[in-house]
Amino acid sequence: MSAKRESQTAIRMLCMMTLAALPFTTVLMLATPEERPSEAFVRFEENDALGKDLWKKHCQMCHGDDGKAETPAGRMTKTPDMTKLPWKFGTSQAEVEKIVREGAGKMPGYEKKMSGEEITAVSLYTRVLCGVVEEEE
Repeated sequence: MSAKRESQTAIRMLCMMTLAALPFTTVLMLATPEERPSEAFVRFEENDALGKDLWKKHCQMCHGDDGKAETPAGRMTKTPDMTKLPWKFGTSQAEVEKIVREGAGKMPGYEKKMSGEEITAVSLYTRVLCGVVEEEE
């Protein structure tokens, strides 16, 4: 195949891909905020690994792998089962970030141990793990 023909084929493919994506892009642009992919889901995709690592490092000892607090430390501190709603201190992203940052009850705050990005990541991971936010909203 000649270079000119390869170039034409590449341009055709690019045009077809652009045309194929156009309806989706238009829907996103015209959709109401409720119909757009949630910001939380986008952030979950970006921060999943970080949130999971932070959960294991800072939260798992009391809250367990699954948020049910069925651990020796969880039983000793009477850590609540986070898979049961409603949560005493709230379930919104902002509320959970505040709890992680400042602490609540016997749970210490992590403001001096985690960056803002890390607090956001572990808070979102917590909400998804415990069923407050669906992974694919």
